[in-house]
Amino acid sequence: MRTLKAVAPLVILAMSSASQGSITIDDPIGDATGVHDIESVTTEVVGGDLVFTIRLADQISPPDAFDNRSILALIDIDLDQTSATGTMSEYSRFAVLGDSGLGAEYVAEAFGASSNALLDASTQLAVGSIAAQYFDTYFTVAIDLADLGGDSDLDYAVTVGDAVLATPSDGLLGSTVAPGQGVIPEPGSAIVWAGIALFVGGAGPRRRLPIRRAKVRRLMNAG
Repeated sequence: MRTLKAVAPLVILAMSSASQGSITIDDPIGDATGVHDIESVTTEVVGGDLVFTIRLADQISPPDAFDNRSILALIDIDLDQTSATGTMSEYSRFAVLGDSGLGAEYVAEAFGASSNALLDASTQLAVGSIAAQYFDTYFTVAIDLADLGGDSDLDYAVTVGDAVLATPSDGLLGSTVAPGQGVIPEPGSAIVWAGIALFVGGAGPRRRLPIRRAKVRRLMNAG
């Protein structure tokens, strides 16, 4: 994971525009602390949906498969691109350095066919649904723009994790707008992903992705 916004002497994470309205942010390979390593995240508006395409370095399986490649995902949404509003993102809860500065208004949970939802970040109550599709090395998450007030200019954070252990593997901070127009920089030039300190025998308590026990049981029964 790297910062997206230039903060001297840092460099801007590679960002390219595949087409008008489409922005891809690359993430370094090999920085994950679990089985899932983010390669890139692309955002674009398709019809009335904001679509996230998350590419991984290796093969993945849907959460419902509940095997050693099954993936969970959380997407924090900062609509007004300021930490002055919203709540601490789920991404920040797993970061060693704490609050990333992204104030989340919504969180998209991609936890399986029966557990996909758009939540109000402050109340954790469902305010809409999302559509997730899984392929060999990538998956997509579509959020109805109507549930976001029609606003597609936002900052976001993606956290992916192991569906079986419910622990995070990798994360990425990004924006649907051009660099320097609201992108929240990650704290520090060499942030250590939480998994290193908290999930691989390091100091501190073992923290898990906020997947409910009932959801885990459903996934196990489905497998």
